[in-house]
Amino acid sequence: MRSWKNHPGYTTAAILTLALGVAANTTMYSVAEGILFRPLPLKDLDRMVVIEGGHPGRFNELDISGADLMDLRENTPSFQYVTGASWWDANVTGEGFPEKAQGFLVTPDFFEMIGVQPALGRSFSTEDYNNASGTRVVILSEGLWERKFARDKQVVGRLIRLNGEAFMVVGIMPKSARVPAEAEIWSPLALGEKLRANPTTHFYTYARLKPEISMEQAGVELHALAPRFATIRPKSNAAVDLRVVLLRERISGNLTAEYTRMSLVAAAMLLLIAASNVANLLFAMISGRGREIAMRQALGSSRWRIVRQFLAESIVFGLASVPVALVLTLWAVDLNKRAMPAEIEIHLPGWQSIGIDGASLAFGIATALLTAVVAGLLPAWIGSRSDLNAQLREGGRSVAGTGSRSRVRAALVVVQVTFSMVLMAGGMLMYRGAKEMVAAAPGIHREEVQSASMTLPAKKYPKAERLAEFAQQVVEKARTLPGVESAALIHDVPYEGGWTMTHAETDRSPATLQGSRMQLPEVQMQLTSEGYFPLMGIPLRQGRDLSDSDGPDARPVAVISELAARQLFGEVDPVGQRIRLDNQPARWITVVGVCGDVLHTWILRHPQPTVYLPYHQTGSAGITVLM
Repeated sequence: MRSWKNHPGYTTAAILTLALGVAANTTMYSVAEGILFRPLPLKDLDRMVVIEGGHPGRFNELDISGADLMDLRENTPSFQYVTGASWWDANVTGEGFPEKAQGFLVTPDFFEMIGVQPALGRSFSTEDYNNASGTRVVILSEGLWERKFARDKQVVGRLIRLNGEAFMVVGIMPKSARVPAEAEIWSPLALGEKLRANPTTHFYTYARLKPEISMEQAGVELHALAPRFATIRPKSNAAVDLRVVLLRERISGNLTAEYTRMSLVAAAMLLLIAASNVANLLFAMISGRGREIAMRQALGSSRWRIVRQFLAESIVFGLASVPVALVLTLWAVDLNKRAMPAEIEIHLPGWQSIGIDGASLAFGIATALLTAVVAGLLPAWIGSRSDLNAQLREGGRSVAGTGSRSRVRAALVVVQVTFSMVLMAGGMLMYRGAKEMVAAAPGIHREEVQSASMTLPAKKYPKAERLAEFAQQVVEKARTLPGVESAALIHDVPYEGGWTMTHAETDRSPATLQGSRMQLPEVQMQLTSEGYFPLMGIPLRQGRDLSDSDGPDARPVAVISELAARQLFGEVDPVGQRIRLDNQPARWITVVGVCGDVLHTWILRHPQPTVYLPYHQTGSAGITVLM
């Protein structure tokens, strides 16, 4: 402590530098704990997995059909439970303002698989899956219950209206049950021949490993099962493989996990810079204690004893930095949590659980002590050498070892500068990447475009013709609103997270490929209307635009992107050629135009080959009006 009083500037600088490095690492550890290590507070999380299907290198969580799911349940003894969840848009009406909530249709054993029971009410029963009572049931998330129903306990057992139909609320799930991450409502979906025969329903497929089964054993079992799936369903499963991935690695998304890991590396580099800086400060402090060291050696103190004293002083530095680091960490965690937009937070189930718990505190203290020891070891070892005669001749100034100390301090400066430059370059690249992801997609105009989305209830609009008729009425009404220059329909708005992929064949495709969808080119399917391309600033390169006259009774037509034209037709003029989409196998579609390529999602930084179909010929329950 006496040396601290003699060097207050060095002492303060060392503690603050160490605290900054420790705070950065403790903050990132807390974030990683909520995103990578424990994104959900579920028991046996490391036994919960996601089953994915697809080609090697191109696996997809949603590439498991209803028939695949049922076969997995029957033929995978490695798993205690196998269950699925399929996307379901639910419009909540009759409770204040209408609201679109994200729902999922779940198969039996879903909540048993994640090991969570409702905080209020009950889970789904066998009767619920069989709809024995004639009344469909739902379970609400705690977030939706709080937001829409003000935590009213009487909502359990009450009927609410979803998509125009009556559903009975039977339970409220706690926040720990955010599987899938976006889930706000769950409703039971029965297994049976009807689901097996439906090729358009695909699932997130979840499973729980049996206690004695490893990930590797489960992976081998799925890999061996894939050829059987291909034999049973060659059109959908030819050349498809199956694999298993830990749920905690998928629940927050691949991109989030990658950025979190990069941030952990950046924080570790900042800690190395802080350690180098502290080591230089300790060198400066020890250099002024040359006479003290020489006298202690003359009185019989061993070099190791002097080193231990300096290390003890370094450890005290580390302990002194902990309270400062804790304050900085609390501030940084709170800032991060408040800065996260709600539309992104919904995809990160562990975000609100981020905080300073016992593990984070222990990590921070251990990091501070370890860094202090590492930073103090070299100065302590080199500084423990001193020549008493030289010290007396020089009046106490440090002489012995000056050359080696200078070289070590110069090396530490080089380390600081090197890591600082790497950290700065990495930070700039990460900032640039994040900025590009949230920036407007090149090739489209979004600044003055407003959107309104809705999902039409299947009971009221059971046929595609009714859906198309309603969509036409909506867009025509929108075009007459004051201040609206133009309006158009689109199914998946660019950069808002949704897209629909399918496979396309042409009448020029080799016959060997026409029976196997997975070997056909994959394209994004968009439903749109007249006026969409000029409204969004997407250039029409060739042919004509879609028109309101392209109705249900007209010839099926499409506009395709330049990338789709190259992939499907090569050097052949695409206008006038025909394509057929895997999810619409009954009809051939004539290409009437080619438009420019655009980015549809911030996740993929390259355009997708896209096929634009007229809303009025296809119809969809999901409608977005752009104005």
